[in-house]
Amino acid sequence: MTRTSTIRRTLAALAVATAGLAATAGLGTTPAGAGVSEACEEPDEATDFVCRAYESFPRRGATTAEVEYWAPQMPARRTFFIATLARSLESREETVVAYYGQFLDGEAPSEADIDYWVGEVLKPNGLRRLEATLSSVLGGTVPDWVQAMYAQYLDREAEPAELTYWTGRVATRGRNLTAADIAYTPEARGLRVHWTFANELQYLPDNVSRDYWAERLRTGTSWLDMRIALRSSADGYAQSTGLCSPSAPRTGPYCI
Repeated sequence: MTRTSTIRRTLAALAVATAGLAATAGLGTTPAGAGVSEACEEPDEATDFVCRAYESFPRRGATTAEVEYWAPQMPARRTFFIATLARSLESREETVVAYYGQFLDGEAPSEADIDYWVGEVLKPNGLRRLEATLSSVLGGTVPDWVQAMYAQYLDREAEPAELTYWTGRVATRGRNLTAADIAYTPEARGLRVHWTFANELQYLPDNVSRDYWAERLRTGTSWLDMRIALRSSADGYAQSTGLCSPSAPRTGPYCI
């Protein structure tokens, strides 16, 4: 059985788990601990998976109560756990803050920005719209802006022909739509998949896996949903140690 087919089934399971979020209290009624769990310092496999998930999504240490609540449910309910945690309000707030920091060079969002985007990022293409919106407000001349988009999404400079092409696109479509178009070129999507595999699973995708996920990104699967599926897969569970997955996508360098 290939890794790709396994993760495809994980994505299908994710859809089922996510559908149940509205019917469950989820993290809102998970016992609240007094502090970061000491179990995370010398964890067993299940505890380590839970502790690393909290570090990756809400970007904090798991409390004692949270570890005691979730760890006994692992690995059987790992997909539900990751989907619930990644889509929690706390994690979404952290995601919005991380996107602003990365795309606007350290700028923090206002409370109004957070309140707006935490709902939007769960909608189809919500993260894509957030990226494009933040990218579009960057200043500078149009050629300079296009080069900044290439640095952000492709980790390279635009060739002269590419610069001419995208400069023309800005004139007809504006910066917002052009940013989204650059971010969703095959090259940019492939790089995003490549980087995400490296940081979520600690190995690089084969061409089939890369192309599969690049196509999923093109057709509406969000980067967050890809992260959830990879992290909750069998490989994600086994490789839970040593990860430093950020809340906003990058192209490089790897953080592992």
